[in-house]
Amino acid sequence: MDAETSILLFVEDPGAANMLAGLSQALSETGLDAIVAAADHATERLTHLGIDHIPPDGDADALLDRTRPRILAAGCAENPAAFGLRLIDAARQRDIMTVGLIDGPSNPAYRFRGTGVDPLGHAPDRLIVPDPPTAALFQDLGFAAGAIMVTGHPHFDAVSHSRTALENEGQAAVRARVFPDAPAGRPLLLFAAELSDGHDRAQFQRGENYTLTGRGGSVVRTDIVLEEVLDAVAAMPPRPTLAVRLHPKNTAADFLTYRDEIDLFSAGGLPLEALFAADAVVGMSSMVMWEAALLGRPTLAILPRAMEKGWLSAIGLGIVPVATSRDDIHRMLADLLAGRLMGRNPAEVIELGAARRIAAALAAQITRPD
Repeated sequence: MDAETSILLFVEDPGAANMLAGLSQALSETGLDAIVAAADHATERLTHLGIDHIPPDGDADALLDRTRPRILAAGCAENPAAFGLRLIDAARQRDIMTVGLIDGPSNPAYRFRGTGVDPLGHAPDRLIVPDPPTAALFQDLGFAAGAIMVTGHPHFDAVSHSRTALENEGQAAVRARVFPDAPAGRPLLLFAAELSDGHDRAQFQRGENYTLTGRGGSVVRTDIVLEEVLDAVAAMPPRPTLAVRLHPKNTAADFLTYRDEIDLFSAGGLPLEALFAADAVVGMSSMVMWEAALLGRPTLAILPRAMEKGWLSAIGLGIVPVATSRDDIHRMLADLLAGRLMGRNPAEVIELGAARRIAAALAAQITRPD
């Protein structure tokens, strides 16, 4: 059996993996050791972030036996059969302090639901969240306010550091390297794709409350938004070059229907260079929109329902403008590419140094468990 570990960090989703940026070093500076374990799509993201990790290898009890943590800090996925939920349950049975790492506000009712009906059925003892709006969502579900720690998002530090390096290289040089086939003299618009799937699949398909319809042939959320973008781009004089940044779980084959209208694809690795190379970024409600804004890119979220504004905290904070109608898309895209539309500066809203705050919060739980 291995020696006791201060913190076991477990993630299985790319979004949760972003929460670990700089965290191991911050924990080390507080005198705590940490082991990172990862599964599924989080492994690729951690590799790109340069974070060493181990596979779970076995069931939840086996991982806890190997690492013997004093605290389990687990990122969560919406998958009702997620390993992380079983890990939280097993840790609580052993009286190990459990902490949930929440990367954003989307679908809080499904984070700890599992296969049951209670949204907090597999909830940990504590939560670490990036911002007050996310904390409020979990309080609304019944999670105790005093057990939620608002720390900011460690990934924002990593993006800010990357921005400095990219600005030193220059946007033109980055574009030539990342998009060598992009035509000269035309603005480059990047569309950030998302999966149209989840535990509640109906959320990602057209319903009566949709204010966007696309071309009418698809009921899929991403397709509908992309079709609206394609039609708006086609009407622009001059037409911008359109690049699609694939979600980690996407492939270019997912967009074969639109291949003749998409100029370029970007896939693999972190999206930061592709975002920086673009003149503007459009998307929906993923972390990519935060990343684009942090890199100083003009951004626009296009959502098929107004209620989805709550899925991305950058919208509520005024950092990312949003369009929910066809008329708005055409007008706001033109303004975006012309430099007339820009959200609030993220520096006015967020405070860097989240990894150190998370490390301090976890250290406090070890010294004062309750």
